[in-house]
Amino acid sequence: MRDPIRSLTLSLFVAGAAPALAHAQAPVDTVIAVDPGGRLDVENFQGSVTVEAWSRNAVRVVADGPRSAIRVHGGGSSVSVRTEHHRGPRDVDYQLTVPAAMDLSIQGVDTDVTIRGAQGRLQVHTVNGDISAQGGRGVIELNSVQGVVSLTGGEGRGELTSVNDAVEVNGFRGDLRVTTVNGEVSLRGVESGSVESTTVNGSITYQGSIRSDGWYRFNTHNGEIGVVVPPGTGASVEVSTFNGDFQADFPITFNQSRSGKKFNFTLGDGGARIELSAFNGTIRLRSPGRSGGGS
Repeated sequence: MRDPIRSLTLSLFVAGAAPALAHAQAPVDTVIAVDPGGRLDVENFQGSVTVEAWSRNAVRVVADGPRSAIRVHGGGSSVSVRTEHHRGPRDVDYQLTVPAAMDLSIQGVDTDVTIRGAQGRLQVHTVNGDISAQGGRGVIELNSVQGVVSLTGGEGRGELTSVNDAVEVNGFRGDLRVTTVNGEVSLRGVESGSVESTTVNGSITYQGSIRSDGWYRFNTHNGEIGVVVPPGTGASVEVSTFNGDFQADFPITFNQSRSGKKFNFTLGDGGARIELSAFNGTIRLRSPGRSGGGS
């Protein structure tokens, strides 16, 4: 006998229902059985999306907004949740509970996104809204135009972007690329052999591993760069600044004269490669535990 829950395909389309139902505001609350490791796609124009993980092979969708605008389809390997806005933007807040290993793809316009406990791939794009993600594995892409982008934990390959706000990463493991235009970048507790971070108007802080075979590049136009250098680090360091200065908590032996604003030096055996560039701002190399240097 077929499992009626597993084979369930939902389509909450009530535009043709009675007026009383079409305009009902009672929250949608439904559960859909899914396969382990499936995919959830969410599109929301205006409102919020909150995703949390649980141990069940099912997706629970709780939606607070006009029922006539809410569409939920799926079962098995994929579930789709989206907000229709043919008659103008609809404000909908989604509370979604999913299997931890499920891949997540979330698109929004005026939408804040929060993810907790994820262990699958994350692809999140919003125009006006903050993104806060905890976890993720594999490819992790978080992108906002007007909003703070924050990632805690996670493992794999991370690409985080904001245009007019800050980007924060704590405890990520893997290759990492972080970009913003008007915002600060804070990278702490990072375990990586490849880190690249760029901002135009903002400072960059890095506290994490510097591996002997790693590559680390930090660039800002208007802002400071602060890098915590663990004891025993071996690295070839290139520094470039125009209207700024260079400071270090420990002795440096330069490979050439420091008469200009572009110079290089070697730490230890010079294994890692570090590139630091700040047009208007001071570049600082910190020892762990020193003021302004992180943990």
